[in-house]
Amino acid sequence: MIGRDANVNSRRCRFSAAKVVSLCRARDREIEHATGRKAMEPLMRLNRLSLAAAVTIIALGNMVPLHAQDALPAPDPAIASMSPDELVTTRENKMKENGGILRSAAGLTGAAAEEAATTLLQNYVDFIPLFDQRSQSALTNSALPIAWEDWAGFSALFEQSQQAALAMKTAAGAGDQAGYVKAVETLGGLCGQCHGKYRL
Repeated sequence: MIGRDANVNSRRCRFSAAKVVSLCRARDREIEHATGRKAMEPLMRLNRLSLAAAVTIIALGNMVPLHAQDALPAPDPAIASMSPDELVTTRENKMKENGGILRSAAGLTGAAAEEAATTLLQNYVDFIPLFDQRSQSALTNSALPIAWEDWAGFSALFEQSQQAALAMKTAAGAGDQAGYVKAVETLGGLCGQCHGKYRL
C-alpha cells in the first residue's frame, strides 16, 4: 500500500513539475516576443529561480509521511454521554485490555498482530476523551490531579501512543516484524512514563 501510494505521488509530482515548466516556458516566449531576447535574459534568470522553488515546493507537498495514508479512527461516540463513573470504568477496562495485549504483542505476526494493533490504536484514541475533567469527581478515579493540571504533557503521551500503535498496525500489515516489535517496545515505554507520573 505504501509503495503504491509513493508511486502515485511520484507520478503526480512529475506531472505537476512538468506543468510548471510548460507554463513558465510559455510565459518566457510571450515576454521574448514582446521585448526581444536581450531584454528577456534577466527575467529568464528570475524565472529559473522561481521555477526551481516551485518544483521544490511541489515535491515537498507530495511527499507522504510513513503513516499519512492511515487515518486515526474516531473516538467512540458513546463516550460523550458517559457519566463520570462510566468514564473511569471504561478507561480502566481499556487500560487492562492494553496491558494484556502488550504482554504478548511482540510474539504476534500477520493478522493477529494487525488486530492487536488495531485494538490498541482505538483504545489510545479513546483515552483522551475518557479523561474528561468530569471524571475527576468519580470515587474510583485513580489518576492524579497533575493529569489535568499538566494536560498538554498528559495528552501528548496519548498522542505519541496513538502514533506508536499506528506504526505497529502499518508494520504488521506490511509484514515488517522488526518495525512492528520496535513499535511495541516504544508503546510499552510510553505506558510506563504515563503511569509513573500521572497515576496513583
